[in-house]
Amino acid sequence: MQATGVAAVLLLLIGIQGWAPPWAVAIPAASAEFAESKTALKKQLEAVIQSQLSAFRKGDYAKAYTFASRGIRQRIPAAVFAEMVRSAYPAIARSRSARFGPILDDGDQAVVHVVVEGAEQRATYAYLMIREGSAWKVNSVMEAEPRRPDGLVST
Repeated sequence: MQATGVAAVLLLLIGIQGWAPPWAVAIPAASAEFAESKTALKKQLEAVIQSQLSAFRKGDYAKAYTFASRGIRQRIPAAVFAEMVRSAYPAIARSRSARFGPILDDGDQAVVHVVVEGAEQRATYAYLMIREGSAWKVNSVMEAEPRRPDGLVST
């Protein structure tokens, strides 16, 4: 599957709700084509997200903050970040597990579809990841509407 631009990929993958929180990071326009990520990159992206979720589970918001992109860290102080996650993303803040769906990238950005099982709920998210040097960071997280009974999004 290929699409041009991050916005097109997000629309194809998840059917985003018609709103974005005020702290959402702007999605840059991309001229490169997105394609299904190679297995090694998928594992790397999944490991970053799993590590951040693990930090949230342990209540270690300082550690979780280190997985956020430079852009997020420049705009959102750590204390605000922690409160934002607790209030706006309860499934992420108190996750029990995560299942990964489609992962697409263009080499510098990636979109990772994740179904997060929280303490009280299950939610479907699209993580926009960005490459910073040799590391991948979480640049934005948007909740999606699941389209299938199993929680995955139809593509």
